[in-house]
Amino acid sequence: MSCGHKSPGESKKVAAKDAVTDALVDIDQELAKLAVDALTSNDALDHIPVVRTIAAGWKLVSSVRDGLLVRKLKKYLTALERVPAKERQDMVTQLNADPMYGRNVGEHVIELLDRVENKRKPTMIGVVFAAYALKQIDAAMLVRLNAAIDRLPVHEIDSVRRLVNGTTPDEYKRIDPESLAALGSAGFATGASGWGTINYKPTKAAVAFVTLALDIRSSEAEP
Repeated sequence: MSCGHKSPGESKKVAAKDAVTDALVDIDQELAKLAVDALTSNDALDHIPVVRTIAAGWKLVSSVRDGLLVRKLKKYLTALERVPAKERQDMVTQLNADPMYGRNVGEHVIELLDRVENKRKPTMIGVVFAAYALKQIDAAMLVRLNAAIDRLPVHEIDSVRRLVNGTTPDEYKRIDPESLAALGSAGFATGASGWGTINYKPTKAAVAFVTLALDIRSSEAEP
């Protein structure tokens, strides 16, 4: 019967796992710093080679992630190119100090990009941050939009506009029920029960999504 002691083999496995975890944390922290450096520089995309060098070290700990984040970060920064460096610098300072945002900008960007699909979402997230930097949305909407984008299935991206452009219950009903449920789960639709069915309406986040043309701009950015 085990008394809680680990065999030499088990101890080595635990030590190796801990080493990998520590390496990932160190790399993520370095990437978070580089993300902020890129955001606040005059030539954001010039930092991509540096990020690629850091990411190359992931081969020792995570072959799946290697290179993916670099491509996502490039799409994100490309969407922010239209924002002058001064506005980007102010954005980082304001968000880091805003209790509504409540997180480190660099860490949040890396977490988001690491999680989302590589196709359209990195561009969408970049456009959202650009909109905040240009004072088109506030911190609360930035948080809501990024969370909703994260949860939204890729195949439902174009359903958001259909929902927002609908003006009558009949138009909402013509949208596939599973699409409406997905939009509701993401935070782009609210549903109310009535007459044996659920009637969905767009949220403020959905309206902002369409106003900022996140679907169109992310589609145009794809090769």
